Amino acid sequence: MLFTVIPSTSDPEQIAVASLKTAEHRVLLEGSHPRYVGTGHLFFRRGTTLWRVPFDAQDAQLAGEPVPVLEGVRAAPRSASFALGGNGSLAYFPEREQTESPRALVWVDRQGQEEELPLPPRSYVWPRVSPDGMHAAVWTIDSRDVWVTELERGTLSRLTTYEGNDTTPLWTPSGERVVFQSTRAPRGLYSKAADGTGTVELLLRANEDWAFMNPMSWSGDGRTLVFHYWSPDTAGDIGVLPMGGEREWEPLLETPAIELAPAVSQDGTWLAYLSDQTGQAEVYVERFPNLGDRRQISVDGGMGPQWSPDGRELFYRRLGDGALMVVSFDSASGAVRGRPEVVFDGRYFHALGGPFDNPGYIDYGIAPEGDRFLMLKDVASTTGASQERIVIVGNWLDELDRRTPAP
Repeated sequence: MLFTVIPSTSDPEQIAVASLKTAEHRVLLEGSHPRYVGTGHLFFRRGTTLWRVPFDAQDAQLAGEPVPVLEGVRAAPRSASFALGGNGSLAYFPEREQTESPRALVWVDRQGQEEELPLPPRSYVWPRVSPDGMHAAVWTIDSRDVWVTELERGTLSRLTTYEGNDTTPLWTPSGERVVFQSTRAPRGLYSKAADGTGTVELLLRANEDWAFMNPMSWSGDGRTLVFHYWSPDTAGDIGVLPMGGEREWEPLLETPAIELAPAVSQDGTWLAYLSDQTGQAEVYVERFPNLGDRRQISVDGGMGPQWSPDGRELFYRRLGDGALMVVSFDSASGAVRGRPEVVFDGRYFHALGGPFDNPGYIDYGIAPEGDRFLMLKDVASTTGASQERIVIVGNWLDELDRRTPAP
């Protein structure tokens, strides 16, 4: 079995081989996402370059030196970005021509009608509407900082100015402060006054093995912060941090599967989150804070669950096309009423295939009235859709052998 070793540090990814009989394994070389083909070669990716190396499948050893064979393959985290067919064809996502397309912030109502905000297009991600609906917190890919905008007037103020990464904002229940993840020392979760005054406050120091941690939601009484974190040992998990006392965090949901994007209902009795226990990300709900009575919400993949302000509906983005979905929910009984329905289609920016290709990311906000949604619209597209290309090359392996004969 060939597999990729992804370190929790900045060390490069490695390709390893393991025996399915003995479980013994060893590292072969630097790279990721190995693919063996019947020509006796191993294909893999380093950065944005596809490489080929002769491989002895009998002894599971390299049989030569690797050579680059294709430039411009997208370097998506934890994603191969390429596939090889048995007929010698190649399919791959090309590297983006620019770091990130500029996006506009737009209100979209339940009928799909847009209202573009008077803000300059930027590489906005993670829009979060303030509790009073007057402001939104976002972070931008280009600056790696958190910004706050006054939605009606169109002002845009930089909340953080750290030279590293300040990302993934979340408003406090009062709307007076914004919580965010930061790579500053010590790395962890911080908060700062929403008007930009004062200094940052450390809320939670990250564990050494955490690859990332994102503030996601609050308990019904606003006294407990719910966040998700990613470590090599447990993949994505959910933790809780009390705001009082010693602020000792505890794991809330920790399983071999990936659990991300926790969202607590307004009455504080239900927790929505996504899990890949079935093989793809689906949205689930469980009782909160004492977990149990779990039920699946999405039926064909889902991410980014968020509750309506009255707690009677649960929204999420459908995998694949990014459509905004809604399902009716009875908080008292926990009954899911009917199948999920489409609110509007997926013409707006969708985190999967976006800057981090991560189902745990939040790519829309909800107004306090629950009647409209703050979406990210790609201004480079006439339709507003996020444009993706898949390049397919027929008979690629034959062409490759003609250009670079195998030893």
